[in-house]
Amino acid sequence: AHYITPDVDVDMTVVELEELGSDRVAVRGARGNAATDSYKVSLAYRDGYMSSGQLLVYGRDCVTKARACAEMIRKRLESAGFSIARFHVECLGSGEGVPSLHTMPIDLREVMLRITVHDPNRAAVERFTREIAPLITSGPPGLAGYASGRPAVRPVFAYWPTLVPKELVPTMVEVRRAQEWMNA
Repeated sequence: AHYITPDVDVDMTVVELEELGSDRVAVRGARGNAATDSYKVSLAYRDGYMSSGQLLVYGRDCVTKARACAEMIRKRLESAGFSIARFHVECLGSGEGVPSLHTMPIDLREVMLRITVHDPNRAAVERFTREIAPLITSGPPGLAGYASGRPAVRPVFAYWPTLVPKELVPTMVEVRRAQEWMNA
């Protein structure tokens, strides 16, 4: 009812669509109110760091083993003094991703364990990246190695939609020729 654009506050709750033919639609009924005293702004802000690593886990009990590996990594991080804010574990190929559409195959022999972490502390995420590879030699049997080496630590930019009062945003129009912009 109040979709804010720079020019108008649109009410689309009464919009009617009519198919006129192939690739043709008539849109009727949208109403607008005067523009608001705010701009709708999409902001991005720094929200910590993240990393994601993978291990191929095989054997009849591959899902149980993969989850045990993830728990080993979590405990190693805690032993090192880190409590990760978000620790997400996936067993790709097990059917867990869309449980309503798939069931775990009875003869499942391998899954890709993917662990993704997110934390405001870069050191915690860096420590996570050093805990995956050691499982290959010090973890349970049935680990076939990691897919792409030590995972990278990446900054996270979060999204924040908000309103900013128009009086706080000065309006300015600057007209230049293309050559002037190139030399600026």
